Amino acid sequence: MPAMKKKINNSFLLLVLVPAIFIGSRPCRAFFEFEKTPFSIDMGASLRGIFAGFQNYDDPFIFGNNNSADGMFQGIFRLTADGDMLEWLHYEVHGIQTVLSTTSGYSSLGMVQTGNKGMYRFIDTHFDWADSSDFFASMALDRFNIRFSLPWFDFTVGRQAINFSKTYFFSPLDVFLPFNPTSFDRDYKPGVDSVKIDIPIGDFSGITLVGALGRRLEIRANLQKIDIENGSFRNDVVFGSAFMARAFTTLGDFDLSVQGGKIYGGYEAGAGFEGEIFTLGIRGEASYFKASSKRKVQHLPMGASLYLVEDSVSAVLGIDRQFENSFYFALEYFYNSAGGGPGDLPVSMVRSMAGTLLAMGEHELGLVTTYEPYPLIKLQLAWIFSATDQSTLLSPMVSYSISDEADFLFSAYIGLGARPVNGELKSEYGSYPNVYLGEFKFYF
Repeated sequence: MPAMKKKINNSFLLLVLVPAIFIGSRPCRAFFEFEKTPFSIDMGASLRGIFAGFQNYDDPFIFGNNNSADGMFQGIFRLTADGDMLEWLHYEVHGIQTVLSTTSGYSSLGMVQTGNKGMYRFIDTHFDWADSSDFFASMALDRFNIRFSLPWFDFTVGRQAINFSKTYFFSPLDVFLPFNPTSFDRDYKPGVDSVKIDIPIGDFSGITLVGALGRRLEIRANLQKIDIENGSFRNDVVFGSAFMARAFTTLGDFDLSVQGGKIYGGYEAGAGFEGEIFTLGIRGEASYFKASSKRKVQHLPMGASLYLVEDSVSAVLGIDRQFENSFYFALEYFYNSAGGGPGDLPVSMVRSMAGTLLAMGEHELGLVTTYEPYPLIKLQLAWIFSATDQSTLLSPMVSYSISDEADFLFSAYIGLGARPVNGELKSEYGSYPNVYLGEFKFYF
């Protein structure tokens, strides 16, 4: 777990100056459209800023000595373009500029992002133009793909977002950069380097084939910090790549799907459903994973070692309901045989960082409720409970829509459970500091 407290330098001014510039600027319509048969282009942009205050618990190994609070600011500017070059040829390009200023070595931004973004990314498109102890800035291409619309199928090649899941918190079937269960802000899903073929069979049936290139992930660890890094392109590319087939159809009031193939570190087979019984929505997913015989032991500090992947079964069952007064709830139960008790948390933590584990516990519950008391205000409360170690994460949120182009969000993450001792985890969600977030979003 990151543990070194980082000193404040002049980049801390970004915590004040950059947000002030953003807030002082009124959103304008910079959206651009051009169409001249058969060529067209639609351009858009978004600006997002996240302020975070950390209320740290007492653990010098993680937060340093006498460090009860930290602060952070992250700014993300995203420029997108998509359109047609020919009637049968579509393109998509997304460029991202990210800046991050922090006073802490503890990164809780995983709560608003996906897991390890290096998985299934054969091409490195990041240019890190600043990287110091408390300031980081990077430019990247997050999506770049072209789609050929042919008579019998669509063929898409390049970095693209792929989603196989219908569930909310836990998604065993979403093998391509799934959101973390604690990622309650899910406006944008990163892409993977892949080839995708969509073959329609009927109005609501079809087959999807995906091949995604990746690399073996490597652990870089010392007594203070654990990082997950991409290995060499030549370091067993098959181990880190995926070749999946998915079939879906509709039967009565239910959508059904099955999938199987090679994913990172092994082989997966799974199935899912989504439908409605009376007034309740119901959905479920289940998968079986068989680890590759080519997996290798990864070493941790203090002489510990682990496999990043292991044979496992995972399943999720959920219900939801939308009421006429705008109140909505969704409840999910997740069984995760790869998870474990408090004694297994160090291994589970590293697997979660690598993106090979959806949650650390064996039995987990997730509940989210939303309500709109006024058209411009949305209230949300999310709750995740690990029955394995009796820890809880609560996240209340208030969203205010200033206009069609601008939103403000205020939220918190409250971790309850046994706290770590000298950096050693005692519970999953008890390891989280209390985090208080303010976020603004502008769309152009």
